[in-house]
Amino acid sequence: MINVRETELLVQAIERQLGRALAPQVRHAFLQMPRHLFVPQYYEQRGNSLSWDLVQANPEKIYRDEALVTQIDGRGIPSSTNSQP
Repeated sequence: MINVRETELLVQAIERQLGRALAPQVRHAFLQMPRHLFVPQYYEQRGNSLSWDLVQANPEKIYRDEALVTQIDGRGIPSSTNSQP
C-alpha cells in the first residue's frame, strides 16, 4: 500500500527545496513508487561515533528527503544506503 500522505509531503518538500515543481513524469513516479517497500529498516548513527542503532522503518522517517543507511560493514562504516530522493 502506498503511503499517499507521506509521499505527497515528500514531493512537496522536494519542490520547495528546488523552488519549482517537478516534471510531471518525475512527480508521477514519486507518487507511484512506495519507498517504504525498499527500506523495512535502517541504521541511525549515535552522535559522531561509529555506533549505530537498527531502527524499524516508520513513514515519517522513510518519506523524508534524505538518504538512509541500510547496511553497516564490520568496521562500523556505512556500506549501503537508500539514496536521497
